[in-house]
Amino acid sequence: MCKKRFFVILFYGWIISMAVSAWGNKRPIADSHSECTHYYVDSRNGNDGNDGHSARQAWKSLKRIKNLKLYAGDQLLLRRGSVWHGSLTVCGNGTPKDSIIVDAYGKGPRPKVVGEEHSPFAVQIRNSNYITVQNLEIVNKGKERLAGRCGIEVLDDENGISRQVHLRSLYIHDVNGTLAKHSGEGCGILIKKEWKKIPSAFDGLVIEDCIIQRCERNGMT
Repeated sequence: MCKKRFFVILFYGWIISMAVSAWGNKRPIADSHSECTHYYVDSRNGNDGNDGHSARQAWKSLKRIKNLKLYAGDQLLLRRGSVWHGSLTVCGNGTPKDSIIVDAYGKGPRPKVVGEEHSPFAVQIRNSNYITVQNLEIVNKGKERLAGRCGIEVLDDENGISRQVHLRSLYIHDVNGTLAKHSGEGCGILIKKEWKKIPSAFDGLVIEDCIIQRCERNGMT
């Protein structure tokens, strides 16, 4: 009886030992971005051939960050005094402890993004969580009015719940959308959610200390 009990203990001990060994040797899921990164963009002195990871190695154009995916703790920094004609789309997922920051650096006026003709937005925050966009100047004025034109669009598209998107100290002006009500009229800030399969909404959307001027037809929608 004692030998049988001793054998059972050894047998189960061997199973536990093998399980622990297998768990310890199991490779964790690869983290595609283990360290936070700062990206710099300077329309005057930057170069798209640079690595973009310091003020001295800043990129020049918005094209360089067109498909940039931001992760927790990352910062996208735009040089003060810079002006870009085009659109800036930001997409990324921060965490409650390490949010993503899009901000200005250096001295001088806010960095300015001017939407191109027929562009529905100058700046877009798309399917993002725990992100702050601040200290930018945003303009989107075409030669003719455009239905649905906005300065900055915050979009949740089949992304579930977008949490803690913050807009701070933005100067949004001169957006010439249409004036007729229910015609896709323009606005300074557009909060938009689209979904067919995945219910999508915002949780913790904060807009503060922003200036909206000459945005037609609405300030925010």
